[in-house]
Amino acid sequence: MIMTTAEMQRKFSQHPVVKKQADAMAVIRQVAFELAVHINNAAPDGDEKEQAIRRLQEAVFWANAGIARGK
Repeated sequence: MIMTTAEMQRKFSQHPVVKKQADAMAVIRQVAFELAVHINNAAPDGDEKEQAIRRLQEAVFWANAGIARGK
């Protein structure tokens, strides 16, 4: 898939957020943190726990990027 220049600029530019967006991002981070703590306490140490927490970090990143880049 070839992206347009505008699409590339959107992906590689800074996206300032307004307070409403920042508040939504903070809620996502807090809820994800609470889930990460639960995973850390409930799952035995190992690759699966590490991957679960890593994927949760990725989910937070992409959710917050979606909020920041939102139209």
